Amino acid sequence: MVQMWKALALALALALAARTALAVSPVVSLRAVLQQRFGSRAEAVASMDTDSSGIVTNEEFERFMVRSLGRSEAEAAATLQALCPAVGQVRLTERQLDAMSFDLHLSALRLLLQAEYETSDQLMSFLDTSGDAQVSPGEWASGLSSHLISALNAQELFQRLDVGQMGFLVESSLRLLVRTSHLALCDYRQLVDDGDDGADAGDAFFRALVAADDGDQKLQPEELVAQAELYCVGEAPARALHAELDVLSDGFVDLFALSAPRLPQLLLRGSLTAYRACLKSYFANDRSAAVQDLAVRAAGYPANSVALELQGALVAWQPAEAMRRLFGQLDPLSSGALPRQRFESVAGTVTLSGLRLFLAEVASDRPELLARADIDQGGSLSRAEFLSLTQLLGLTTLNGEELFGLLNYSSTELDQTLQVVLGDVTLVHLRLLALCEFGPDSALAPADEDASDTVDLQEFHHFAGGYLAVSNASNVENLFIALDVSRRGALRPAQLALLTAQGTLDLALLRHLARVELQEDALTPLMDTSHNGLVDFQELRAWATQRLALGGGALAKVFYDLDVCQTGELQESQLRILIEPPTVVVLRRLLASRFPRAAAAAALAADSDGDGRLAEEEFALFMQDLFIGADDALALFRLLDFDQDGALNPSSELPVATEPTLALFDFRRLAAWSFESMEEATNRTDVDGDGWVTEAELWHMGCRFLGLRGNATSATVFRAIDLSSTGQVAALDVGLALGSVSLGGFRSLAQSVFTAGAEAFLTFDLSGDGLLQMDEFLSLSAQLAIGRANAELLFQELATRSPDAVHQDVFLLAVNGLAQFRKLVRESYADVRSALLDFDTVQPWTEVSLEEFAAWCTRLQLPSSLVPELFEALDVRQEGKLLRLHFEMLLSGQLTARGLSQLLTSAFGFLQTAFEKADGEGDGNGVVDLPELARLATPLGVSSANVAQLFAELDQDQVGTLSLEQVMVMAPKGHALRLSNAQAELEHVHIYELRFFGDAECHLDRICELPISSGHFEAGPGANGSAAFTAGRAFDLRAETRWVSQCGPCREEVAWLGCKSDTAIEVRCLELLQTAPTRGEVPAASKVATAWRLQSWNGRAWETVADIVKPPLWEIDNFGEAFIFKLPFSETTSRPRAAESVDVDAEAFEDRFGMSLPILVLICVGVGICGLLCLCVLCPICARPSCLNALRINAPERMDAKRSKRLDKVLRMKQEVKALEASVQAGAMTTDEWGQWHKVQHREQKARERELDQMRKVQATLEASAKTPGGREAPSEERQEQRRVAMERFRRMKEAYESKTIAVDGVALQAPESVLLELGFEPEMIEAFGLPGFSSSQREGGLGDEEEGWRAGIPIRSRRRRKRSRTRKRTCR
Repeated sequence: MVQMWKALALALALALAARTALAVSPVVSLRAVLQQRFGSRAEAVASMDTDSSGIVTNEEFERFMVRSLGRSEAEAAATLQALCPAVGQVRLTERQLDAMSFDLHLSALRLLLQAEYETSDQLMSFLDTSGDAQVSPGEWASGLSSHLISALNAQELFQRLDVGQMGFLVESSLRLLVRTSHLALCDYRQLVDDGDDGADAGDAFFRALVAADDGDQKLQPEELVAQAELYCVGEAPARALHAELDVLSDGFVDLFALSAPRLPQLLLRGSLTAYRACLKSYFANDRSAAVQDLAVRAAGYPANSVALELQGALVAWQPAEAMRRLFGQLDPLSSGALPRQRFESVAGTVTLSGLRLFLAEVASDRPELLARADIDQGGSLSRAEFLSLTQLLGLTTLNGEELFGLLNYSSTELDQTLQVVLGDVTLVHLRLLALCEFGPDSALAPADEDASDTVDLQEFHHFAGGYLAVSNASNVENLFIALDVSRRGALRPAQLALLTAQGTLDLALLRHLARVELQEDALTPLMDTSHNGLVDFQELRAWATQRLALGGGALAKVFYDLDVCQTGELQESQLRILIEPPTVVVLRRLLASRFPRAAAAAALAADSDGDGRLAEEEFALFMQDLFIGADDALALFRLLDFDQDGALNPSSELPVATEPTLALFDFRRLAAWSFESMEEATNRTDVDGDGWVTEAELWHMGCRFLGLRGNATSATVFRAIDLSSTGQVAALDVGLALGSVSLGGFRSLAQSVFTAGAEAFLTFDLSGDGLLQMDEFLSLSAQLAIGRANAELLFQELATRSPDAVHQDVFLLAVNGLAQFRKLVRESYADVRSALLDFDTVQPWTEVSLEEFAAWCTRLQLPSSLVPELFEALDVRQEGKLLRLHFEMLLSGQLTARGLSQLLTSAFGFLQTAFEKADGEGDGNGVVDLPELARLATPLGVSSANVAQLFAELDQDQVGTLSLEQVMVMAPKGHALRLSNAQAELEHVHIYELRFFGDAECHLDRICELPISSGHFEAGPGANGSAAFTAGRAFDLRAETRWVSQCGPCREEVAWLGCKSDTAIEVRCLELLQTAPTRGEVPAASKVATAWRLQSWNGRAWETVADIVKPPLWEIDNFGEAFIFKLPFSETTSRPRAAESVDVDAEAFEDRFGMSLPILVLICVGVGICGLLCLCVLCPICARPSCLNALRINAPERMDAKRSKRLDKVLRMKQEVKALEASVQAGAMTTDEWGQWHKVQHREQKARERELDQMRKVQATLEASAKTPGGREAPSEERQEQRRVAMERFRRMKEAYESKTIAVDGVALQAPESVLLELGFEPEMIEAFGLPGFSSSQREGGLGDEEEGWRAGIPIRSRRRRKRSRTRKRTCR
């Protein structure tokens, strides 16, 4: 009965095959027979295994086909060939036996179908009977039933192919069942697994590879080819598979490296590494195709889990559950979305975040990873070990090199840096991950999911986990807290920029990164590898690279920001900005680094409500971008808000933090915040400890401790404290800049902060009673950065009328100086006479001494400390008295330019400071216009009309503006005159006394109304004071005092002394005293006289009008005698001329001896020097043997040598003539065709003949010269005779000329003798003259040449010269 059903099934199968018009393959036919005859596979195999060895050899199979089934040997061979036997195979494999018998596995089905279908398209056409490009289970079972495969077996095979449980098969699912030129790695693994679905199914592939190995754990290509042939895989695909498995490029597959103790992930089904290898193999290394394939299945990115499951099923034969696990690894936050960038980091070039995903499968911590990858057990991964690790994970060598370069930022083996790709990460590690994933400066866009321009904690979780593979929630939260310094729960773009800042890395980002990562008190020991106490750029770059993983290119700008001193090296005080708490100095540096030259604009942009002021909240947000927390921002806000109004004014309160150049007031504030005491500030400033502070030392302190770049601020501040312009200030006197101030310093601070003194008073006179109480004055002092103790002392000095208050006029006197004193005098007196009557109480009359002046000030209860300053401001010539002209200036309603300059100097210290204040409070364009000057002068009591008049006088070009130099001179054209040093000097220059005269006789003295100078020398500590050398000392009519320049050494025209006047200055003579009046020791800096240049002010610049030469050396010690110089003109000219020096003794000496003493001395010195030169130099030179030998011109040996040279030259010439003669003879004759000789007459032959003639003449000349001792040709007897005859004829001609002439019109007659006789000439005359043509006997006598010459009208000697000249020219050519 069973046999009947089997026969019926076979018949149905054959009928179905016939119906589908397919030829039944030998294997299908054999299956039908075996299934009909035998009940099981074991029975069929037993019938073939005749020797019961359990193995069916090829011979046994063929014998079974022939004897048992009655087939021919050819049919048996064809059937065996259809089973895809391996080369050299001698027995049937289990898969071949399955294919020809009953139930079979996937590999056996491949053997069964590959013989019938060459491509998957053909197999699809057979199975897809509905034509919908899908093979349903029914179609599959129906198709396989034609190959005698049971429905149950077909169902099992369908499940093996439909790993994704889609319920249908597509064409790509059938690629395992046909032979293809390319077999992907996962396809081969699916064949080799052969139905192992247990828990250790992933090891089946490894076991199969081990089974193919010969036991040395090195799978060779031939071994894999032999195994692949068993699965009907050709040699070429098998070798390609071996190349894919040989990830270490060793030429063999290292099975030990892929074993469980090492890194088996490449072979484990369901691992991310294996999935990457499947994608790489399936898409033939085209990662873009893999990414695009997922995009197609997901209908775009981000992809979902379903799309990845579908791709895994169709490409990698991965079940849905395994792909869901992989999706969970790629989506650690379970967002359900897989970004394109994340999938690219898995399928293509692996980034650091992708490497984190791969290593998460390898090890859970660093020790485990080292145990698997550290081959030499050194405790770290070397470059070779890391590359081996990445290659075993399926990465390319180039990809591994890039990752190693990123991780190896410390230039050592990988140890602690492995934390970047394994486990929790730090902020530095997060930067590496973000930079590798997104590139420089591009982290905000992927993190800001809601496009709100801020990133909250949830978005940061998605960003860190979804993009950077940092999934530990606590780790991500800690990183967020490290970035969220203000604890606002949201990151601003500037904060998130820290993660990817590269080209935009600035000081704020580096500082925050260092503060988060480092816990150090000093940075110099960490960076200073040279141990010199300084850190250069290379050391900073090495430290930042090793500790913070920062590249060198990004650090160049940061080093520039740190190196504010621009020395190329950093000190600890400059490096502490990276670790110290935020201060105003730190804030300045951070703003300058983030917003170069635009910090003020950036601060103004932080004003969100547009009210022109920064509120506390706005300032805190602004500080958040600089990684300054809320508490620190509040502390900085309270420091900067000196008026305590709850808002920061960008124009008055923020410049101390935003402006590159600081005013004096802001400099004081910054110094007060930076140093604990004035002593510390002074010690930091006085670097050399000599008790003096120079501008260079002030600059050095500013750049090191205050973060001030450049010297603009130090120059401004130093000018304010260097009242004598000497370039150095006593360390105890720098209180104006660094510590306690006097009333003079109080004035400078008030003028630098407030527009006018009245504004300062009214601002803090809250009660409006015209008095400043103690608390009001303390509030004012706080705004001027004056300490409370210092302010109380100042209050006591100013409270002269009441101990509890400062009156307004006293306050304005302290702030405005001479201008307020002028106002007080004008309020008290109507004219000069009444003022003098009140001031001048002691004889001599009309002269007010300091005591009288102080007595008057005491009556008005003015501060006593201001009295000497006011007196000195009026007594400009340092005469110790005030005259009528001083009171005229005080009481005049209209000030002159001189008077205005005195008021401005008293109020601001320097005219340059006044210029900067006027221009700074105006448009800041570098010039001062009329409104700016009026704004400056009107608060000083100068009327607007007076200011306009003075501006018109000063504006020489009528351009409407005044330059800095015009304001500093403050004089109309011709109203200022000065002497400037005409040459550079190595010491201080000085003048004891200078007098100007208006006449050439030096009698009309011109009084200097206002002495001016470039500055003066300041005496050191313990000296009498700097006032001993001011400009007025040169005009005080006392020879024992002098003006000493501020510079020493001095460059040309740097030191100068002059005068200003209310009228034009015309000088015809000046008296200059440059030497000490006695022979005692000079008590000050200079003893040297110098040359001067007299210059006049032309309204725009100084113009040289005369040069005063430097006195001779012997006159410098001419103590106490002034030099008198007479000027050659009375007005300024455009061409300078030297002034004439008048010396009475010198004139008397010149009258007596006929020359001046200097000329006589010069002549004597010159003669002596020349005599010494002749005696000591020329005579020995002439007496040398070589010199004497040069005089022996006609020495015998020299004459013999010359004669030898001439003979050599004659010999060479003979040889040349002989050679040329031979050439002429050879070319002179030629033979024609008849053998006849003919003479040749052509151009070349004639040229050679002419050349031969010339050379013969030259030869004759040389021979003649060689025969004579002197080298000259000896005159022949014929020439001597001709000369004698010519001289005799000349004598007779002279005698004949004594009586008459035969010249007619100046031309000698040329006629026959008969004609001359008829004309009346006597025969004696004709004979005496010997005219040409007169006698044939004369021509025969050797005078033919002369006759021919005279016939042509040219002397014979001249004709011979011309002939020789033409011969030489032809020879040269």
